Amino acid sequence: PSRTAKVLGFRSAALGKDLHEARAGAERLNAQLDAERRKSASPEKIEQGTVKDLIARYKKSDAYTTKALETRKGYSYRLALIEHKAGKLPVKSIQRVDLIQVYEKLKAKYNPAMAASVMRVWGILMKHAYNIGWTEINHAAKINISAPQSRAVGGAPEELNELVAVAIANGRPSVALAARLAYDSGQRPTDVLRLTWSQWEGSGFWITQSKTAEKV
Repeated sequence: PSRTAKVLGFRSAALGKDLHEARAGAERLNAQLDAERRKSASPEKIEQGTVKDLIARYKKSDAYTTKALETRKGYSYRLALIEHKAGKLPVKSIQRVDLIQVYEKLKAKYNPAMAASVMRVWGILMKHAYNIGWTEINHAAKINISAPQSRAVGGAPEELNELVAVAIANGRPSVALAARLAYDSGQRPTDVLRLTWSQWEGSGFWITQSKTAEKV
């Protein structure tokens, strides 16, 4: 499973070497998953004042709905993680020391960058709780979050050339073109994949970035 799926509780399962048994096992697991999905799709009563309730209210607010689509996607994953771990907790019961402990556990289980990104969303949630009158103080404000190390922006030119060559050799020229455009422009993959010829201006493309709405 992907990292997102693992965080939400999904785990790999050995199905054995026998094809018929493996197929039957996979069908059983899929049936269980379908049952869980049907259960989650049915109307669910959300306990008022809980973290789950707060997340639902935040996702309906202008503070969330007016953000760029890519930003909301990033938030959605972290909100799902927070809801999975703390959804049933009453918001008023959460203290600053609790959030500091959450941060330390995230660093130990994942990495500083992941921990920092989740704590930023915790901060946004607790600010929303304060703004709607659920708390008298934002306990997540000014928690000392270690700055994660900067990630490398791109690989060496020879790595790009190798990727392009492999893509072309395997009959995937579109992948080669996307890689070259992303490398040369420095834009996000989502923005590169959305490029059309109408954005071409003779010597380059104009792009309205999906995350920042900035025109470049």
